[in-house]
Amino acid sequence: MTATLESADSSKSYARAAVKEVGGGWKHYSCSLKADSTDPRARLAIYVSQPGTIWFDVVSLFPRSTYKNRPNGLRKDIVNHLEALKPGFVRFPGGCVVEGVTLENRIKWKNTIGDIARRPGRWDLWG
Repeated sequence: MTATLESADSSKSYARAAVKEVGGGWKHYSCSLKADSTDPRARLAIYVSQPGTIWFDVVSLFPRSTYKNRPNGLRKDIVNHLEALKPGFVRFPGGCVVEGVTLENRIKWKNTIGDIARRPGRWDLWG
């Protein structure tokens, strides 16, 4: 399997990394990509070299350097803008998602901390 950062029309590749030994049961895979150019319309693409079925869950692209250097953390520029506003509170994720459809499936904040792969799944208003 290959992960690439490429132009919107796939004509240019800005970074590429091979992900080896894909298959079997669920596993965590990662790779590092460093773009050699800037393109505001670039996309992350994942290619496979042979026919088969692969199920993806939580595909993410994070900057190497994040706010407070936390793994899979927030982008520094966004948090710096938020801090500059000096908000009295930040509501996340906000809206009716917080309450859930029933009391049992509401967001339980203590379950949203830590390794994302170990967090419980939940059904929400969008299925």
